[in-house]
Amino acid sequence: MLLRRLLSSGCLARRELGRTPFHGLGMAAAGTREAEGFDRPAREGLRYSPFCTASAPCAEDETRVVEDLSPRRSVIQLRGADRYSFLQGLVTNDVEELEREPSGSRRCMYSLLLNHKGRFLHDLFVYNVGDGSSLLIDLHKPSLDSVVKVLTRYKLRSKVDISDVTDRYSVVYSSSLGGAEGLAGSLAFKDPRHDLMGYRCLVEQPPGSVGGEGSGPSAHAALRYTLGVPEGDREMPTGKAIPLEFNVDALNGISYTKGCYMGQELTARTHFQGLVRKRLVPVTIKAAGDALGSISRTLSGEGGEESELEVVDPERNARKGGRKVGALLAAQDGKGLALLRLKGLKGKEFRLRWKGGSAEDVLEAAVEPALPEWWPEDWYTKAQEE
Repeated sequence: MLLRRLLSSGCLARRELGRTPFHGLGMAAAGTREAEGFDRPAREGLRYSPFCTASAPCAEDETRVVEDLSPRRSVIQLRGADRYSFLQGLVTNDVEELEREPSGSRRCMYSLLLNHKGRFLHDLFVYNVGDGSSLLIDLHKPSLDSVVKVLTRYKLRSKVDISDVTDRYSVVYSSSLGGAEGLAGSLAFKDPRHDLMGYRCLVEQPPGSVGGEGSGPSAHAALRYTLGVPEGDREMPTGKAIPLEFNVDALNGISYTKGCYMGQELTARTHFQGLVRKRLVPVTIKAAGDALGSISRTLSGEGGEESELEVVDPERNARKGGRKVGALLAAQDGKGLALLRLKGLKGKEFRLRWKGGSAEDVLEAAVEPALPEWWPEDWYTKAQEE
């Protein structure tokens, strides 16, 4: 299993995973049986939540969270004898591990597409659905055309058929195995990125027909923003950063033992050098409701062009209003993800700045970063040595 290989190789420090308050809850909340290669002995009925901790888990009788992600997700199908080898040369993870799974077994793998310069393009969930003839890829809906274009460009003579099957599948988040199994026609997969990320379900029903929590604030996004787990091109802008800045090296998204793939050289070199100066960090935004609404509208580009939400250290270069240390990339209800320089980050409170209704109207809010406890310690300490 990829997670065990990473643990044994030191890519994920076992002591780091063991000390996080989320880790124990993840194992307790995961269900009561083995599936997709994960050992999950535990009490049934607990649910993952940003409001539950190892010391204060959710009550056993609480309603499980089930959320339809289909409005934001698309599904691609790959069929043909070369489907594994074809994808193997394009993505960051070792998808041939899926081919080596026992016949009839199912598994989900997280992976990325990079450009030839090693910059992030798109993140993907690749599913071996156990039918022996196809792979399914779950991806951010706005990136569908771009991903299909890349796959088609590199298909050449490979025996693989690429088709958009979005209209056949709903992509659903479930906080528990019980909730996932309660969906008719569902194929449930443990989210490979983090113990607490619950289950991704491919439900063979048209998008929008599953139900669940599809409106209002997203429980799935709230959980991800608390843990520091990004997803999709809005939270990981295409072509602008190396994948390690989005923490995917500790989210089981990259294999360092497979063969070559597009963009591998920079990714491998950065990993083995061990220094990444910027990373995606969970943040708390201290602002009133109107300001939080303005932030959400700015991030989505609602009502006009998108404007960058700069994160500034007011103590540095104070006479010019502070020095930029990063940018906010996602936010919901006062929680978000920001790409920040790690040097001197601990214990700091920064200022978030963005344009309001006019170019002259500059708004501000306080931003407080919090390093996730599942991070390896050397991520932060090495960034202080430069």
